[in-house]
Amino acid sequence: MDEIPEDIQQTATRFAGEYLARDISCERLYRDVAALLVAERERCANIVEGIGDVGRDWALTSFMGNLRRDIAAAIRRS
Repeated sequence: MDEIPEDIQQTATRFAGEYLARDISCERLYRDVAALLVAERERCANIVEGIGDVGRDWALTSFMGNLRRDIAAAIRRS
């Protein structure tokens, strides 16, 4: 990634600063970063699942529902 968005930079700086200010082990840092990544993955999957239906056509609505579930499942597996 060439450019990191400002909000991500601010969050990463705040997160890293909390560790620099304390005597925290690498194991704890690893677990916390992993938990943060898992939470972000779940957040992305929830966004996909929350996308509304596109119209009254039941076939298209059914297709989009299946697609949303499949994409959310793929995000959670990755």
